[in-house]
Amino acid sequence: MAKDATLSDQFTLRGTWWVPSNPNNRIAGIITYDPACELKLDIDGRLWQGPPRDTVPIIYGETLDGKCCTLLDSFESNHQTNSPGGESSSLLSDYLFIGHQHIDPSKTEYESALFSISDFGGWMYRNPFTNSELVRTQDATKTTVTYIIRHFPYDLLPATIDGC
Repeated sequence: MAKDATLSDQFTLRGTWWVPSNPNNRIAGIITYDPACELKLDIDGRLWQGPPRDTVPIIYGETLDGKCCTLLDSFESNHQTNSPGGESSSLLSDYLFIGHQHIDPSKTEYESALFSISDFGGWMYRNPFTNSELVRTQDATKTTVTYIIRHFPYDLLPATIDGC
């Protein structure tokens, strides 16, 4: 991948894949994302022994260029055994995270998230935000950088959110 992919870009990544419970069973494969279709991992083997699983909670991978991948909520959609004993599997996944380390959902916490809608200002026919301000604070242990975006509300998108 020469550039960062978006949800509207089709891409493939080659690498090795494994489940956390068996990190020594690394299998070569290709993950393919098609925005009109699915997130699919095709591997040249099988990540576990035995019958197909309803859900594989976590699959880790490493691309040929060293990026860490984490697939969440996968299931085996196809398995073939070929002569003389070779296997191949296809898995469909709900989520893919690509970065500098693998993710364990039971241990990972995020302090913040970025939410983005492409061409949101153009869609609304006006930009409801002003330019951001950078606020930098520092104490003995860390530096915190905060971006403040000021919003001017418009009654164009009424919504009701439970619990707020």
